[in-house]
Amino acid sequence: MATIESRSWSLNTLFSEVRGGRLRVPGFQRGLVWSRGQLLGLFDSIARGYPIGTLLVWTTRERYSSRVHVGPIKVSAAAPPEPTPVGYVLDGHQRVSALIGALHLTEVEAAAAQGSTRAFLVYVDLDAAPLGGRVFCTPRRPEAHHFPLRLLLREGNALTEWIDARRDQTIAGSAERKAWDRRREIAYTLQRTFAVARVHYLDITDAPLEEAVQVFIRLNNTATPVRASELFAALSWREGRFDFAAAADAALARTPTFATFGHTPLLRVLLATLKISIYTTDWPKVLAGNEPALSDQMAAISEAWSRATELIGELIGASNGKVVPYALQLVALTVFTHDAPKPTAAAKDELTRWLWATSLSGAYTGGGGQSFDEVVHAARALAAGRAVGVDNRHLVLSPLPQSFHPKSARVRAFHLFLKSLKPLELNGSPFHGDPLKDGMAGARVPPSWTVARLGEEQSAAIGSGPRVTNRLAARLLLSPASIRRLEELTTQPMLRGVAPRPAPEVLASHGIPPEAWERLEAGAVAEFLDLRERELARLEREHARRFGLDIADDQPLIDDTEPEVDVDDEEPAELR
Repeated sequence: MATIESRSWSLNTLFSEVRGGRLRVPGFQRGLVWSRGQLLGLFDSIARGYPIGTLLVWTTRERYSSRVHVGPIKVSAAAPPEPTPVGYVLDGHQRVSALIGALHLTEVEAAAAQGSTRAFLVYVDLDAAPLGGRVFCTPRRPEAHHFPLRLLLREGNALTEWIDARRDQTIAGSAERKAWDRRREIAYTLQRTFAVARVHYLDITDAPLEEAVQVFIRLNNTATPVRASELFAALSWREGRFDFAAAADAALARTPTFATFGHTPLLRVLLATLKISIYTTDWPKVLAGNEPALSDQMAAISEAWSRATELIGELIGASNGKVVPYALQLVALTVFTHDAPKPTAAAKDELTRWLWATSLSGAYTGGGGQSFDEVVHAARALAAGRAVGVDNRHLVLSPLPQSFHPKSARVRAFHLFLKSLKPLELNGSPFHGDPLKDGMAGARVPPSWTVARLGEEQSAAIGSGPRVTNRLAARLLLSPASIRRLEELTTQPMLRGVAPRPAPEVLASHGIPPEAWERLEAGAVAEFLDLRERELARLEREHARRFGLDIADDQPLIDDTEPEVDVDDEEPAELR
């Protein structure tokens, strides 16, 4: 029977346990998903003496796969030799990563930090009032009074040396010297507070993995609830046997631009190919009855996932995961390509109709619409060559949203619709859709224009100010070079009526009627947006009708309200 005891570490002891490989993060744990605000809030809580929650650690003599990085720091790849017990962090990985990442970076690791790992370069603003204001920050260009948090608990006199090196450059008795004396006291007070801080944890011992996971499930009530894929990964976490998390990571690594979906869609596909409801939660039963075949099944699913990501790009122009309206669409396509690696033209037509219909109707927002098990059944029937398609008759076109939100499924569908118009550059050449990949990244986007990025794809918004740039009608799919030229045409009075107007086919490819362009040339941006918005709504309705969507007689063309953003329920919360 499991034994659960409450224990605690000092921060330095925690670092020693992680660095030495005695405390490890299981391989099934998700990567770091905390926001910058959550990370800074953790240190603010420690500074104020507030509790920071309790970790859940499973201590065992067994050996399991674990992450080689905790936050940005590479840890010992090998656990201590058996039978030395090892602790696995079942709950609290985010806190452990934040603590060790920001407080224990070496100077070499700090210098190498780039991209998302720069969030661990936390500083203390020594000019902020103690326990008031923004004491912890992550400035891109630290100023003289920004103290690196990674030096706070470092052995030796790192803090004193850092302070004195700056203090000694000032004149004795000067205001600057007094300022550094004050900063030194603030830093010392903070150091004493962090030195006595404790990280509390519940230590589970004398328990098999299944029982430890059940404790985890019972106790987990954090703001980031455990996803189905994480529970399944935990229960299938076995060294040398089927490891779902490792298999899912390998599949996603083949299509990095679609890796934002995480493991959940792949779990749905696995269940579907086993002919189990994709919403089952009886994980022990799934493992007990199918474990011998799971590794081979995941290998086949990895191949099918790659084919599905290519297919959704071919059918509706979704070139990366952040422009796919719903993860469930990729689930159905992966099930289809698993059974039919080389789809027929007729099957592609049916899938295209279904993808557009579900994208433009909000079919999978908030659990509404079709039963997805039925959709999976229809996808398998289509793959088998039977004349069965997905029933779209009950789906109704959602009005064109007025406001831009990159996480809205309906806005993503609109972005794909804009691509379907085959937009042209101002010189009449085709817009490729991925300006960052097509060698256009060097062209500087004018600062008075707003660029909104959806994954690898970007669009520019005409004008400036949230009331203008936040409107969907302000989005244009153009390269930075065309954006810069367009700004010249629309903002420099001396060019109006002198520079040639874009060709009619260029304007039409962006859903811009001639009268709208005339208003833009005259500087009437709001009128341009109104006219283009109505034209885009009209064109989108025609597009929707081609793919079998119903349109209510009394439905408005445009949704000018501010509804709750229709995010994909299957998308990881940290990406919303």
